[in-house]
Amino acid sequence: MLPQSIQKYKLHAKKSLGQNFLVDEGSLENIATAIEVDGKNIVEVGPGYGALTEKLLTQIPQSLTLVELDPDMITILEQRIQTGELQIEGLNVNIEHIDVLKYEPIFHVCHSCGGRNLWKSKDTINDSESSSEWQINYSVIANIPYYITSPILRHFLYEVSTSPQEMAIMMQEDVGRKILSWQRSICHSELVSESWKCKGTNYHPVSSTGWHRSDKKIRSSVLWLFIAKKCFVREVCVVPKEHFYPAPKVESIVLHFITHDNYRDIDDGVFLEIIKQGFREPRKKLLKNLLNSGYDKGKILVIFEKLSISDTVRGEELGIEEWIEVVKELEIDERWKIKEKRRKGRMEKGKGT
Repeated sequence: MLPQSIQKYKLHAKKSLGQNFLVDEGSLENIATAIEVDGKNIVEVGPGYGALTEKLLTQIPQSLTLVELDPDMITILEQRIQTGELQIEGLNVNIEHIDVLKYEPIFHVCHSCGGRNLWKSKDTINDSESSSEWQINYSVIANIPYYITSPILRHFLYEVSTSPQEMAIMMQEDVGRKILSWQRSICHSELVSESWKCKGTNYHPVSSTGWHRSDKKIRSSVLWLFIAKKCFVREVCVVPKEHFYPAPKVESIVLHFITHDNYRDIDDGVFLEIIKQGFREPRKKLLKNLLNSGYDKGKILVIFEKLSISDTVRGEELGIEEWIEVVKELEIDERWKIKEKRRKGRMEKGKGT
């Protein structure tokens, strides 16, 4: 039987927005408890009519921001708040009518206030309040259209001014399985802190200190690498398609991401640019792709020899640690290329005027 809210508001999913309403109470509860909510700043992406929102509100977040693109859902959320269906008394709840890929989080922790989480817009921070005093501190829960899975991960990991501490994101199961397939047991990773290990062996790092070259079925990808640079990840739950209204054609999975700073010394822009060049034509050798991107063959071969990488290897055969070392070696050249590209762009612009 459909939830009362769907019947009351006569809701119909919009295919253009990739909408499928999660209606199973058990799955909603699993997602709502996937990350720590009590006393935290939470951003819920794609709340729809508020089914998951109800679960989050019962956990008393410090603040809850609902990021929704559909104006009809915004109206329903506002109505449910007004009628008391969504109980927000005493809670800081904010609705943002915006495309999540254009959304910039505005949650901060004030260190001079005893470390309390406070809701404050960047625009309202006083000149006397330094950026070190106010730092963004928030987590994300997202039930999103699957076609923006990669863009939303990139947005929150690379494009916003500060990434969230945690994310619980629902995605197509086969995509989630590909992300999880790269992981090694947490007990064998030197990158994972004791605080992670004590949570149990179901938590695994995406990033790996070694590489299983013998496993030919496992292949790296740009998606996996840009996640590995920033996150540890675990499986929360599988969500059968029958738990949605209307039911999608594929099964779903919820993954829990916890951000880390193990590779903070590697510039994000340079890292992304180099791995994209390495996967320009995924089935070609990495050497060929890098040569086609303008790097010197002699230098690349020296780097490969230094890192014990075969000159016949493809980009998909390297793990995150190997890619990090490659990027470190190429970083100076890439920075020069970016600078030169910008210089030429300015010259062309000058000619045009």
